[in-house]
Amino acid sequence: MSLLWLGVSAPGQAAEFRGEYQVRATQGLEDGDFRLFEHSLTPEMDLALPGGAHMHAAGRLRYEDRDRFEPGTNNDGDYRSTWSRRHEFSDTAEAELLEFYVDGYLGDTFYRVGKQSIAWGAAIGLEVLDIVNPVTMREFILPDRDERRLALWAVNVEQPIGDWMASFVWLPDTTYEQLPKPGATFAFQTQQPPSGIQWLQADKPDHAIADADTGVQLTTFLSGWDVSLNYLYHYNDRPVIEREEVNGSVTLQPVYYRTHTLGGSLSNAFGDFTIRAEAGYDTQQFFQNGSMEAVSGWSRSPEVSTVFGVDYSGVRDWLISSQLFVSYLPDYQQGMVRERRQDRATFLLRGDLFGHTQTAELLLIHSLDYHDGVFQLAWDYRVRSHVTLRAMLDMPYGDGRGDFGQFHDRDQFSLAVEYSF
Repeated sequence: MSLLWLGVSAPGQAAEFRGEYQVRATQGLEDGDFRLFEHSLTPEMDLALPGGAHMHAAGRLRYEDRDRFEPGTNNDGDYRSTWSRRHEFSDTAEAELLEFYVDGYLGDTFYRVGKQSIAWGAAIGLEVLDIVNPVTMREFILPDRDERRLALWAVNVEQPIGDWMASFVWLPDTTYEQLPKPGATFAFQTQQPPSGIQWLQADKPDHAIADADTGVQLTTFLSGWDVSLNYLYHYNDRPVIEREEVNGSVTLQPVYYRTHTLGGSLSNAFGDFTIRAEAGYDTQQFFQNGSMEAVSGWSRSPEVSTVFGVDYSGVRDWLISSQLFVSYLPDYQQGMVRERRQDRATFLLRGDLFGHTQTAELLLIHSLDYHDGVFQLAWDYRVRSHVTLRAMLDMPYGDGRGDFGQFHDRDQFSLAVEYSF
């Protein structure tokens, strides 16, 4: 990766460099565990190429004196393609290529080729359409999705068609949602099988052509509304745990399955209010049967997901936003570990203070079914134009039945200093 930061400028082409250095410490509140002390350096480079093209590269060097989120060596081999894995110098130091792409125009056609992030939808906290790139669950859903998103090697081509803009994406990178290792702070509740059950290596797609994802997004402005239509043919980012019993011997194996996702979005501003809506339909999703204590197979159903949001910006320098997420399983079967309908709500309050030198944010994500969720506070103070102090409080709550409540004893407080250059 170091080759990216050497003098690669073509004759007469100026390269622009910038970056960020951050020191962060995280302390567990309920368990008293000192979870993280981390140094990270994130350099970026932009280079103008002949013919109006442009190259962008971004990487990260990370050193951790202490890391409870990802202890020991990483598990990239279980979830990432060989193209997208991090390079580990040791258990405490690593390097990662975050982005590397070339883009430009051929006539009125825009292209971007390389390692990139493709964001669909505008939901806050949770997602409906933002499924093109997988995420890391290293810290559950506590960091912003933009920070958790894993860039993929992809081709993205945008072409105007009448009043519509068509975006075609092809993703040969077989990288999927990355779960924490067992024993990590935010390791998910695992289904511990009885003794004698064998866990097999995941049946993970690995062929760049045959296993590639592909999709299209159409966007337009229609009678005051921003409208999108979306389609993605892809593997589900989280595998199904398949159980097989032969001659009394039971095995469990994670298996990835494909699905078709169709959806769309609408948004419009009415004075100080913005109305947003997204909907998605997955032709097949897989849900575990039985209790959370034992794996007993899975059931399949299409899934309909929607979000309706209202943003209010009528108070100067403040944003107030609320959303309702609804997920519905048309082919629900008794015994699934989730309900036929799942409702979640979010509330966001964000404001710029003291001449935009400070930013305060409150985010609440709450399950209306299990009454669990996540409460977050964040505060940024721009001490100088290049120096920012950041404080973050993350408090999952609820009981262990829900996705959020399983981490009810993982409250944490973080302090970070960022220097940009």
